[in-house]
Amino acid sequence: MKKMIVAKAMCFAVSACFWLAGCGSDGSSKDPVKEESSEQSDAPEEEGQEPSGEEGRGGNSESGVKVNPNDEKDVIKSTLMETEDFSIDTIRDSYRGTYSYYLRTGNVVWSLQKVSAGSADIESVCYDGQNGNCDDYGRLFSASVKPAHAVCPDGLNQASSKDWKILEAYRSKHREIDKLLNLAYGGYCLQLGDSLACSGIDTTANYMTSDGKVYSIKKGDLVAKMGAASENGYYNVRCVTYPTFVKSLKDLPACDPSLKNPPERIYVFDERENYRCYADEKSWFPDFTETCTEKNKTLVFDNTMMVCEDGLWQLADISYSPEECNSKNNGKILVFNGEKYACNGSRWREFTDLEDSLGICNSRKEGMFDTLYTGSKIRLYYCNGVKWDDASIETYKGACKDSSSKFMNDTIDFKNVLYVCRGNGWKEYSDIEKQFGVCIPQKLFMFENGSYDVDNYKTEYLCDTTGWKKFGPNDIFGECDSTEVGTVTIYRDKHYRCTQYGDWIHHGGINTSIPRDSMHLCSEQNNTRIISGNYEKVSICRQYSNDSTKYGVVTTEFPKCDKSNEGEEYIHDSGSWTIKAYCGGNGYWHNYYDDLKKCTTANYGELAESKEFGAVGCDDDGWRPVIDSEKKYGLCNDNNADEIKKDGKKQVICHMGAWSGYKDKSAYRVNGSKGEGK
Repeated sequence: MKKMIVAKAMCFAVSACFWLAGCGSDGSSKDPVKEESSEQSDAPEEEGQEPSGEEGRGGNSESGVKVNPNDEKDVIKSTLMETEDFSIDTIRDSYRGTYSYYLRTGNVVWSLQKVSAGSADIESVCYDGQNGNCDDYGRLFSASVKPAHAVCPDGLNQASSKDWKILEAYRSKHREIDKLLNLAYGGYCLQLGDSLACSGIDTTANYMTSDGKVYSIKKGDLVAKMGAASENGYYNVRCVTYPTFVKSLKDLPACDPSLKNPPERIYVFDERENYRCYADEKSWFPDFTETCTEKNKTLVFDNTMMVCEDGLWQLADISYSPEECNSKNNGKILVFNGEKYACNGSRWREFTDLEDSLGICNSRKEGMFDTLYTGSKIRLYYCNGVKWDDASIETYKGACKDSSSKFMNDTIDFKNVLYVCRGNGWKEYSDIEKQFGVCIPQKLFMFENGSYDVDNYKTEYLCDTTGWKKFGPNDIFGECDSTEVGTVTIYRDKHYRCTQYGDWIHHGGINTSIPRDSMHLCSEQNNTRIISGNYEKVSICRQYSNDSTKYGVVTTEFPKCDKSNEGEEYIHDSGSWTIKAYCGGNGYWHNYYDDLKKCTTANYGELAESKEFGAVGCDDDGWRPVIDSEKKYGLCNDNNADEIKKDGKKQVICHMGAWSGYKDKSAYRVNGSKGEGK
């Protein structure tokens, strides 16, 4: 019998967990106040300039340096580390009072014990038939039965080839696995007829997998081999179980109902609950529990520590932090499980709401100011070396009591909120002042930013003795009196007309249609004539067949009309009546008139006299009557909307189908240009 010296098992407990405190951005320190004088109220103060005040202010030379709530000087670097997926786990059998040791490699947990006992269900032998070899190297089991889960103790299963491949991947990183796993180099045996041929003891480890393969490694080799098991072969078996926890759902092992002991419940850290293996579904589903059995066991992933307490997984409190609070760390900060804690010299305490916003106040920050926004209001705080106290702008800058104050008309940008001294205290900027700056004597009668360009959208406010005044049309164009009634002007792409009520009002769009006229009304005069419509839908006026005093519109379709057949004639025959028309060249068919020539795109805008209709003009719809102003200035329609013509000293504009008086920008009440002054 081959004898072996069995080394005493060494127990390892890899249970140290470490935490890394997360700090915010390390912003550069800046002065919390930017001051402006009354003469240069729009110029920002240079960074680092020390403000002054009538009443002065306390504090050291660091006063005015912006407080960084995550200042590295105040933060203790944590030594907390994440739970590793390679470890030695100790499991206590509360019934027997014994301990078992397991090696974890990812989601596979290996028993460190040899399988030496036989099973009634699976044939097995000892190497060379010597019982002592079963004790020293483990029993060899027949490969004819697959899988051989029955040889494993309750709660364990025979390792699969996938499990061994996972182990092999970890062996490349952790060479101590061979020693920890206590691999038995027990060789193997083959059944050759009535005899048993065995080979490789003390030189080769051969482990049969649950799927009929053999994991084989020679003593001292760095890489193992995987091959098919011989049907007449006998090999060692190593048993595995499943972890009590994994980090994420993807780390869960396969839910295999064929196992002797399929996995039941595993805690998934990312989901914060247990998952159960449902054999019928071959899938994992939430168990909706957070129970655990390993009291005080801790898990750390993604900077979060969970602990098994009172039979439940729960967030660990500050007492589990490896960092101590002592006199050396007084006034320091620790971030643990996403919460900030301050050391008071003997114990860790939670941050107050104010400290969450401003950071800790300690001796290093004594004399510093900071602000806190509450809705639309702002509160100023001062660090006295121990805690934050309420402060005010007067505390920091100085008093603004009356018009004799040295700060009169001065402005201050205090923590991104603007204030101005008007002689009755510091006042927050109004919405208009936030947009244009403060209206002070130096800006009297100036548009915002000193611009006088009437086309500039910033010229709607004027600084006067009462502050910024919003301009209206009358302020820009001048008075709308009886001499201006009906006059039109264009300002910022909008039309304004002077009304009889003394106001300039916004007046319609640029392009408008000419109202229907006598030549395009359905009446006795226009019986069997085109009233409106393009060639696809032509409206024709017709006398009612049963009432000669009434007329109605008939809609029909004409041939296409465009430049290709411009001027060509078309006779439409309805069967009971006919109409003769010609193509105007723009999609519209026009009527013939005895004393008028054809109206086409070639003579648009031409004026003429008709015995039947008087003064007419050639338009898109054909000949139409013209109004008096058109007789003088020409047609006014969509084609020449906003056209401006001179008439002696005055100007007229084509607007909404009629010529109206036009007021040029040069005649505006406000007509300066940028930089000209007022």
